[in-house]
Amino acid sequence: MLPNVLTVGRILLTPLFILCLFYESPWSNSAALAIFIIASITDGWWDLSSFGTSL
Repeated sequence: MLPNVLTVGRILLTPLFILCLFYESPWSNSAALAIFIIASITDGWWDLSSFGTSL
C-alpha cells in the first residue's frame, strides 16, 4: 500500500516540478531541486523490491 501511495505522490509532483523548473524566479530552481530530492528519497528509501533492497 505504501509504495503505491508514494508512486502516486511522485506522479502528482511531476507537473509541479516541471513548472518550477521552467519558471523564471529566484526561488523556482531551488523549489525544483527540493521536489526532485524528495521524489528521489521516496523512490530509493521505501522501494520494497529485491533490486531496491540491494541498493
